[in-house]
Amino acid sequence: EGKSCIKFVHDQIQQAAYLLIPVDELDSIHLDIGRKLMKILFQEDNLETHIFLLLDQFSRGIELITDREEKDKVAEICLKAAQQASTTSDFRTSSSYLDLGISLMSHRSWRDEYYLMLGLHNTAGEVAYCLGDWRKMERMTDMVIANARSLNDKIVAY
Repeated sequence: EGKSCIKFVHDQIQQAAYLLIPVDELDSIHLDIGRKLMKILFQEDNLETHIFLLLDQFSRGIELITDREEKDKVAEICLKAAQQASTTSDFRTSSSYLDLGISLMSHRSWRDEYYLMLGLHNTAGEVAYCLGDWRKMERMTDMVIANARSLNDKIVAY
């Protein structure tokens, strides 16, 4: 693949070009951008710097992801982004990334991706606490308590 780049001289020109894209193609284009961006960011070991941009692209095409491994990878990135957003007290953004990450997981994820599920649910419980969303906090901690493999893994939920 050759490298190509399009730069617009003005935001309105960029917006006009974007509006020319058929609506039914937007999700797949955003997903494709997300996939390419992820590949570049992992190669350059530069994920943290552009993690929010990456997830913005993925979230726009999230319904088109069917591969289990890719869903797990995006969920892992969601957890990292949520943790990064939480460090700046942006708990609403953190919560939305955690919701997205959890929505990508399957009913088998507590078995197959245990530590990712534990991280998503523990972090979601903490963020819900910071937002004062007691019901969500309770749901997340209940999930951890019900699925944790050890007492040590349950402690955070308590």
